[in-house]
Amino acid sequence: MLSEFQAVTATLLRIGLGVFWLITAVLKLRRPPTHDQVRQLLDRPLWAIPLVVRLLPWCELLLGVTLTTGWQARGGAWASAGLFTCFGALWLRAIVRRTLGEGGCGCFGSGDNRFRAAPARISKLEDRLLWVGIQWALAVVAVAVAATQ
Repeated sequence: MLSEFQAVTATLLRIGLGVFWLITAVLKLRRPPTHDQVRQLLDRPLWAIPLVVRLLPWCELLLGVTLTTGWQARGGAWASAGLFTCFGALWLRAIVRRTLGEGGCGCFGSGDNRFRAAPARISKLEDRLLWVGIQWALAVVAVAVAATQ
């Protein structure tokens, strides 16, 4: 059984993850990432790139709704953990292959907006590895939230 403090903390973390997914989904729906940005991370298979560009924002929107409302929160938290782990692995692979260009990854949509600026400006190897670590840390938070639901 969770203490009241643990329950409140888990709820706040769940809602925070949900808001994160809602923001990324809305930004991607407003200005979808370019095929080149997605290709930098995925590289292959080429047939998956249009699928990712079209479907990922809707998946993120669904995750945001499930986590902020609490409906199917455990499944949403596990899916968040999986996505954060996948994104971190894709970033790491792009760093190793040196395929991540100066235009950024499209994580927060394409075009000029204040949310896109952070990953797009990451140029040093250490900073890019830190970004991977942050994504994997968020995956651990999502697993912790899933375990408390």
